[in-house]
Amino acid sequence: MGASTICSIVTETGGTLWDGLHSQHMPDADAFNTLPTDFFDTRNFPICVGATGGKHVRLKCPANSGSMFYN
Repeated sequence: MGASTICSIVTETGGTLWDGLHSQHMPDADAFNTLPTDFFDTRNFPICVGATGGKHVRLKCPANSGSMFYN
């Protein structure tokens, strides 16, 4: 398939998923104001509004970040 075809499929699928699921699974604006505080208070993890439990997510460390980021 061509790149433009795949782009159209991904865009349409993403839009359909968003339209169908965002109201059930995305917090409202008020929750986004309290989520970072809740994560910090319970997990000591600052500036965070969500987490993926039990998943390994590979990260590329920023240049010159030292031990601030590790995998």
